Amino acid sequence: MRDKTREAMRLFLGGRCYTAEKLEKDYLAEVANYSNDRWEAPQRASRLAASVKRYKTSEMLRFIFATIAYDPDPDLTPLTVRRLCKALFGRTGSQWLVVEVFGEKGRQHRSADSNPEMVEKMAARYRHAAELHWSATLAEIERVKRLYQTKIKKSKNKWVDCHCCSSPSSLMLMYAYISINDGALKYHWYNLVKNILRMRTYHVVTQLCT
Repeated sequence: MRDKTREAMRLFLGGRCYTAEKLEKDYLAEVANYSNDRWEAPQRASRLAASVKRYKTSEMLRFIFATIAYDPDPDLTPLTVRRLCKALFGRTGSQWLVVEVFGEKGRQHRSADSNPEMVEKMAARYRHAAELHWSATLAEIERVKRLYQTKIKKSKNKWVDCHCCSSPSSLMLMYAYISINDGALKYHWYNLVKNILRMRTYHVVTQLCT
């Protein structure tokens, strides 16, 4: 392995690699910070999408370091790596991470190994192994997402248990809130229920529902 590739691998494994454990930790952190008292779905979705993209990029780089970096040991510039990722996995990943790991300050010339024909030749050799690795990567993401959804659902149920009052009408509205998928409508129902629970009178329930 070339010295600069070994240095890139050291940098990657030393802190730039985003593991499945880190992905799960970030997903569960969203559960811990989840609250029905504020509407944050778009921001939360954006953070989780960024975490998934970072994990996918890390897994692509980890595969390249474990295989192609040793044999045939090409000149791995950011362009070469992006093209290898595209040829092997159908995506280029997070560009900032690729540049941070493989970028070489002051370099002027392009790597001969970034040539599309050379990239395809290397990719063809490892394509089957890449498919297996990618299947395992996607399965790990789905496992973390299922865990997250289960815990979020429990969190919502706890909110209902804590805020339920004796009014049948307000109980009905709370279950309607949980079942609504449309974000704006769900936010409207949440505020409606919150006001009912705060006032706790049948008179208010009747007024708001007519």
